[in-house]
Amino acid sequence: RAMDEQNSGKKEKMLTGKMSIKTKLLLLAILPALLVTVILLLIAHKSMNEGMVSESVDSMKYLVRSVEAGMAHVSDGEYSLNADGDTEGSDCDITLCYKNVRKATSFIDEKTKKRIVGTEVAEEVWQEVQKGNIYKNDNLELNGKPYVAVYRPLKDSNGSVIGIVFAGMPKVDIENYV
Repeated sequence: RAMDEQNSGKKEKMLTGKMSIKTKLLLLAILPALLVTVILLLIAHKSMNEGMVSESVDSMKYLVRSVEAGMAHVSDGEYSLNADGDTEGSDCDITLCYKNVRKATSFIDEKTKKRIVGTEVAEEVWQEVQKGNIYKNDNLELNGKPYVAVYRPLKDSNGSVIGIVFAGMPKVDIENYV
């Protein structure tokens, strides 16, 4: 009977919302630690994601530089690109442009199942690349998907910008590494 009364007293304390000092102290210690842990995990995930995007952009810079070096003989838009072979084993897609018009690419339009050529790059991209600068975009939409992309000037033997070398990677592929 004494045990029943003791259990009844505990249930009554629980129902009325009264906690023991031990429980309060335990909650005061655990809740902040748990909150800090969750915040640190979110910060770490964001930081890792940003780091992976940065690393991907750097690798795409090297890819477009090597494609540009291989195109040193290009003149007046005469492009040859082994679109599938040049990107084999990579998550990247590449595109070659003469001036601001896409001439060769590994991109395939998901609706038509054809290569996306003959279209122009965005004017802001072309303006920046014409100055000889690399243009980076980590939130580009292509084929209805977010991409991370690098646009590098394609130069002739005189050093004049004659086009663009593009490399892009689906953002989801980068995020899946994290």
